[in-house]
Amino acid sequence: MTKMKQYLLVAVALLAVVGCQRRPLGGDDPAGEACLVRFQAKNEVEVDMGSKAAASSNLPAGSTVRVVAYQRGSAGQTNPNLASDTWKETSTYKVQGDGSLVPCHVTADGAVDAGNANPAKGMELNNGIYDFYAYSPARQLESDNKSVKGVGHYEDFMGAYVGSQTINRSSSTVALTFEHKCSKLSFTVKNVNGMVCSDLFADSAVVRQMATVPAGDYTLGGDLAATVGAAADTGIIRTFSYLDVAQKGNGAFGSAIFLPKAVGKVPAEFYIKVNGVRYLLKAELPAMVFAKSNNYMFTLRVKQGEVELTLKVASWSAVADNSELGGDNGHILIGSWGSVDWGGGMGGNPDQVATPIVIGKWTPVALPADFIAGQNGGVGSWTPVGQDNSQMGK
Repeated sequence: MTKMKQYLLVAVALLAVVGCQRRPLGGDDPAGEACLVRFQAKNEVEVDMGSKAAASSNLPAGSTVRVVAYQRGSAGQTNPNLASDTWKETSTYKVQGDGSLVPCHVTADGAVDAGNANPAKGMELNNGIYDFYAYSPARQLESDNKSVKGVGHYEDFMGAYVGSQTINRSSSTVALTFEHKCSKLSFTVKNVNGMVCSDLFADSAVVRQMATVPAGDYTLGGDLAATVGAAADTGIIRTFSYLDVAQKGNGAFGSAIFLPKAVGKVPAEFYIKVNGVRYLLKAELPAMVFAKSNNYMFTLRVKQGEVELTLKVASWSAVADNSELGGDNGHILIGSWGSVDWGGGMGGNPDQVATPIVIGKWTPVALPADFIAGQNGGVGSWTPVGQDNSQMGK
């Protein structure tokens, strides 16, 4: 088995205030001192539970980040209030290979604007106390200086907030902890119980009645609105890879990012290939949420004559790699298909034929209310799948 690892997302941007210089910018500081704020972006920390070793990684090089600075509207104000607080500055940055952020111009969708030859300026602030907001990618900030429009499926949109940070002529460090604002769905098709199979793969996993696109505006310091769409509001996992390219019959894995979804049923279609023959498994998943920062790990456990669909919910950053997703620990049974003929019935169905064979009859297992409404990834009173494939469900 693969060693257990845990990803602890710290996604910390260190804002080191250096190079303070006297420049008459006006504002709250009578001396007119302005500080150039520099940024360093950190992303994941990988923890090997066996050796306890940890290694940090930088935010991916080339990512963009927008930082926004506000000051609170009144003295003694304990909480931020964007309706009355005062916007001060916003700057956009590109992440370097060493994790440092350098000022850059961006397009409206947050991509680096390589065609803009004008020097990009970093953030300069007078001495004072500020609330800092940041998000990535560095999409356009609307004219209200607090909202972002157009975030959709398949985008790892992240946000951060830290308040009441003092900026002065002495070096100052502000740590921003980022979180994923969308949810992640992972899909594994896995050969269990030694079914004879030389090639087991997935074409796509289709989930319907997802969040509407886009899911409302993002407001600094807040969340994307969780919604439930119609049948046409579809999310698709399209890209898959073998769990083991040397043993293609073991199965395959894929994942995609989706906007958070409120409680609602999820019609689903899973397209898989067994020894080159395409099959379709249809299901209506129980009413459930897809909450921000969670990874919803579905596994099709393919057996001779049967398929079981299991689910494990964990923090987006709690899984080390794809092979861990295919494991059994912590998964719960949510339904199955029986009387499945893997012989490619009806004279076979070669890969080039567009219409796959629809197999079996979906038999769902009802989820309890504490799972349906749970926002924290809990699985309620459900019994995890055992490694000996026993004790499925309650």
